[in-house]
Amino acid sequence: MTTDEAFTTRLTDAVIQLPSDKGRIKLWDRKSGPRELWNLAARPAILASGFLLLAVVSATSIFLVVTAQSNADLVQRTLGVQNDIFKLQIQVGYADSAQRGYMLTGNSTYYAIYEKAIDTVRSAIVQLRNATIDNANQQETLSELDPVIGEKIDDLEAALRQYAAGERAQAMETARNGHGRQLNDQIRSILDLMAVEEQSLLAIRSARADSTNVLLLFMNLAGTGFMIGLAAISLLTVRRMANDTLRDSEARAEELQVAVNDLEAFSYNISHDLRAPLRAIDGFTRIVLKQHSSNLATEPQELLQAVRTNAVQMGRLIDDLLAFSRLGRKALVKQQVELSSIVARVVREVQQAELRPLDVKIGYLVSVLGDSALLKQVFSNLIGNGVQVHAFPGRRRY
Repeated sequence: MTTDEAFTTRLTDAVIQLPSDKGRIKLWDRKSGPRELWNLAARPAILASGFLLLAVVSATSIFLVVTAQSNADLVQRTLGVQNDIFKLQIQVGYADSAQRGYMLTGNSTYYAIYEKAIDTVRSAIVQLRNATIDNANQQETLSELDPVIGEKIDDLEAALRQYAAGERAQAMETARNGHGRQLNDQIRSILDLMAVEEQSLLAIRSARADSTNVLLLFMNLAGTGFMIGLAAISLLTVRRMANDTLRDSEARAEELQVAVNDLEAFSYNISHDLRAPLRAIDGFTRIVLKQHSSNLATEPQELLQAVRTNAVQMGRLIDDLLAFSRLGRKALVKQQVELSSIVARVVREVQQAELRPLDVKIGYLVSVLGDSALLKQVFSNLIGNGVQVHAFPGRRRY
């Protein structure tokens, strides 16, 4: 095997090893051992577990917020019941005092106060019954309170009827008797019992509310800690993956650069090896046409001229391919370029290469921002194609 054949074989192997999946490079094609597999599986598993735990903490926090609001409502309702109990007790006392004041003085202001107090007592009973609808003990106590309140109101009304009938002495005696005081004591005793019940409920509900608030605070702190921890783990994971990807990319880039260098050397050798037989073909056909054209008929001369023309064209094709390859490796240099001067230079070069004058008219061309070398190559291809199509209809260079 010759040196060129060995070189060609090595380059072929290098080309075969290039990525063939539609030009995509696989970045994770390293051999995965137990440690690599563990690292790849552990990080996503930890992140998934962390996010799942964070979701549980968030759901628990939402539940605790709802529970805390419910506990706060219960505490507020208990305070409202206590206020209604206190108001009922006060209004019963107001009604009793206003009734006596009216019968002692005859002042209608006291009677108005009495009527307002009686209305307030009745509405307070209704409010207490509605506020304690879910408390069987309080409902039972209210059932005991209702007849006592009714009897108290009847006792007050009886004295007022006697006063209105002119029996003032009897009315005052009715107001002073011990039955009214007994009813007041009985009402006070029942209301105190209800107040104790509500105070007990207030202590329980306040304790629950405090416990819920403490647990909610803990959950919020835990959720914040989990979020910070997950953010740190995610950042470290992304950095680790980015570093791995960067190392793989650099390694692949080095492999590709080696392959590109080998391909460039291969292209240079191939072009060098192809130029020699092309020059020989062109030279031999030129000698035959020059020295033996008189002995050849017209058709053989045309065939030899066609051979020579195609050899020259193939040489130019190789030169253009190499030039295009070199242009692809050059850095793009943008500058203001006069297209008219580039086209004129290309036309001169094509005329020199064709060894014949060309009838080319160059119109007005604008100045553009671009790479002059690449633009020259573009116009060289376009004008060269035009010349070849004109000389050989149906044939193109590219």
